[in-house]
Amino acid sequence: MTWTNNKSMILSVNFSDRSMVRSILLRGGYGPRFACGFYCNGGGCDTYLFAIFIVQANGGSGITLKELPQVVWSANRNHPIKENATLELTRDGDLVLKDVDNTVVWSSNTSRKSVVGLNLT
Repeated sequence: MTWTNNKSMILSVNFSDRSMVRSILLRGGYGPRFACGFYCNGGGCDTYLFAIFIVQANGGSGITLKELPQVVWSANRNHPIKENATLELTRDGDLVLKDVDNTVVWSSNTSRKSVVGLNLT
């Protein structure tokens, strides 16, 4: 499975401070919820982090604009990625973040460890 960081992502939300989240996983329900995906801190959004963040959910698995996202973890803080970078869960079970030039920026290092999915709990 591969996710590409671009405007076509379904759960893409722009906030009043010019930050943006492009969520891959969002735990449903109403109120503050954990999500993971691509996060931009504003300023034109030309670089992103793959992050776990807290957002407000509306109960229909959508993100509301009530409160700004709060990043609680990021994989690539020292190496932000650009538009069209990818996150891939490989057939070997590794979660790999690659920048647009195909450079590996981060990996979960879980190849051949019986990983078959991505779950945010």
